Amino acid sequence: MGDLLVAGSNQNDVRVWRLETGEHVHTLGYAGVRYDLAQAADGLVVTGLGRDLIAHRTRAPWGTPWRVTVFDDTVNSVEIAPDRRRGVATGGGGAVIFEPETGALLGRIEQVKRAQWTDNDRLLLYDGQQNRLWNVATGRAEAEEVEPFYTAVSVPGGMLTVGPKRRLDLWLDDWTRQISLSEHEGAPAPKIYSVRVDSRGTIWAATEGTEQQVFVEAETLRLGPPVPCGAATVIRHPGEDVIALIEGSELELRVAGESSSHTIAGRPGGYDSSKSISSAVFAGAHLFVANGQGDVEVWAWRTRERVASRRELDSTVYLLRTDDDVVIAASHDSRVAVYSSDGQCEMV
Repeated sequence: MGDLLVAGSNQNDVRVWRLETGEHVHTLGYAGVRYDLAQAADGLVVTGLGRDLIAHRTRAPWGTPWRVTVFDDTVNSVEIAPDRRRGVATGGGGAVIFEPETGALLGRIEQVKRAQWTDNDRLLLYDGQQNRLWNVATGRAEAEEVEPFYTAVSVPGGMLTVGPKRRLDLWLDDWTRQISLSEHEGAPAPKIYSVRVDSRGTIWAATEGTEQQVFVEAETLRLGPPVPCGAATVIRHPGEDVIALIEGSELELRVAGESSSHTIAGRPGGYDSSKSISSAVFAGAHLFVANGQGDVEVWAWRTRERVASRRELDSTVYLLRTDDDVVIAASHDSRVAVYSSDGQCEMV
């Protein structure tokens, strides 16, 4: 959030830190178990606490502009619509629709276990057996008994889903028409395990041991060439055509236009769990790699040179890149370090 970091703590509250100085500037709210946290507007977040929804300001003037009890049971999830005019929370076997700025309740829907915005005006609701497409404006279902699915992403004019049959489906026209990917290059389509959209808007389907780009063209589906990765995790640069494949303690770098890949981190064949790579992120011209012992290595991915090796933390490290290429490292022992994009430690 610009020059501030909002993070949960092991005291069950939410704390705000100033990245430049490491100063703890505010603690949001109350002791208790927090089940979800959603960005409601610039400088405002909404969280569930027990039976209540609570709004918190994340910058001065600090405070809690509203708090409202919405269920007889615990709030399970909170999600804000893309235009941030509405939010939905689930709990107690149902869902409520609310206005993020004021906390005003706009509607209640029964028999809901999971709710997901498909656009600004429609929710995909799951009751434990089937999905419904719900129009918030009319308060009615536009489509009943939508086939269950594990993951879904919005695309222009519809939604891509992956269900129990491990098949990629494109739903069009308010879920009344379904197009399935049945063939790929003249053979039966591979089993699809998940689908995601990266930071550049490219759609990727995870198949067995690969990722493949998904193309939606004139109400048809096709897959691009597979990117083999075995059991690896695939990390993609947000602005450059480069990926990192991680498996155990090995990291392989692949750059578009180059005929060969390069292993730049880890020991060949080594799978010592204490040295296994726990996280990696690209930040500008550098790749940050963290492991299970608290080490953070910084590599210049274009030249494959290691430019820094740091150890400010003492346990397994997970990395997060902010929009301005600052890298946040958080460890299992509840400590945080902040790095500039060139690997300099700014704060512990």
